[in-house]
Amino acid sequence: MRIIDLSMTVSDWDRNAFAPEETYFKLRPIVTWEAKGFVSNMVEMTVHAGTHIDSPHHFFRDKPSIEQIPVETFVGNAIVLDLTPKGHANASIAPDDLDASAKKLAEQGIEIAPDAILLLRTDWPRSHAPTDPSW
Repeated sequence: MRIIDLSMTVSDWDRNAFAPEETYFKLRPIVTWEAKGFVSNMVEMTVHAGTHIDSPHHFFRDKPSIEQIPVETFVGNAIVLDLTPKGHANASIAPDDLDASAKKLAEQGIEIAPDAILLLRTDWPRSHAPTDPSW
């Protein structure tokens, strides 16, 4: 199995383009080497900073939140659906887009099993930083 790190780097930025009332990511020193002989920081960030998973509960009140989903769910072989044409501001991914991407995979001999892990590739972060208001 090839392991691919999907992490996005977060950096100090105290305003959030998509929710101005939230802090995107802020690292605040609370203990310094000079004062205590060690260093410690406070981290404040929105749950949407960097790489994250939206649980079903994020969209549906009666669905599981992230701590209710077994970690094994997030580890394994994955299939990438190419949705790069949707990697622009205000784009919506519709069922037809998913079907078209799945059809292209099927033409290559790749079938999607009912319990498959799917990655939706839009390439949005390649052209937009989280600090960009269109994010």
